[in-house]
Amino acid sequence: MQYLRLFFQQLYYSWTKKLSLQLTTVMVLTGSFLAVGLTLTALQNFYKAVNTVSDKFEVSVYLEDNSEDEKASKVKKIIESSGLFSEVRFIDKEQALNDFKTKMKSHIPSFILEEKEVNPLPSSFSLKMKKELNTKAGFEQLNRFASSLLTETQVDDVSYGQAWMEKYASFLQTYKTLSFGFILFLLASVILIIGNSIKSSISQRRKEIEVLELVGATKAYIRMPFILEGAFLGFLSASISILLSYFVYVSIVTTAKQNMGLLAADISVSFLNAPLCALMCFLGAIVGAMGAAICIQRLNTGWAAVNE
Repeated sequence: MQYLRLFFQQLYYSWTKKLSLQLTTVMVLTGSFLAVGLTLTALQNFYKAVNTVSDKFEVSVYLEDNSEDEKASKVKKIIESSGLFSEVRFIDKEQALNDFKTKMKSHIPSFILEEKEVNPLPSSFSLKMKKELNTKAGFEQLNRFASSLLTETQVDDVSYGQAWMEKYASFLQTYKTLSFGFILFLLASVILIIGNSIKSSISQRRKEIEVLELVGATKAYIRMPFILEGAFLGFLSASISILLSYFVYVSIVTTAKQNMGLLAADISVSFLNAPLCALMCFLGAIVGAMGAAICIQRLNTGWAAVNE
């Protein structure tokens, strides 16, 4: 409780004596956390779009025309034992032909579609990858599995858009790396900004710190109020930035719907969910405390008296 009492006294002193400095610090921190919040919102919606794409992503395993049911069952066991797929669906020749006729009904003359004697389509397996494998490593694993599956005599071909998949996996990895790199850069900036604010607060209380050092106050007693102040600045700025991020998000979505009309109607986006908002506030407090902790290493070591 004594730490909290000292913290509130120090906070009151800082905000009454150096109001402009505190407001400037909060504004700069809020801007940094705003960029973090918008980046996380974009990242969340990006992964949502990725999952939508991955739901439609299918791997087709085509069998030889003379493949027997027993051999098809063997291929199915190999596919299921790989652990890569959430859904394994067998499509026989007749079903493949019916599906083809349904899709091409408006593009091919009816007399060709009515032909029953000729069926050039092979039996196949339609596979859906597990969502957790929708990564570069997962796609590399799929590539290795497809290569091994082609060695089976009853398998004619494996199709999964190899060229597109490689570009997609590379883009996914690059976007994720850049996003997290940008967030880390902003958090490092936050640490420096809070550190400068705490340094100013320490300078204002030099006389008080000198007295505390001389009477033998513990490190925790002197340092903890500054750490709490840093955590408060980080938490406050992160909380304000979440509100601003939401207004920016609503503004962008509203503008997009007005300008894009029906095109925007099919685009599903969402703001940061509650756990991410809570995590961002917690992260703001932690980063603020870190920034303060870095700047108070010399406190309770005779620093104030020596630098008088």
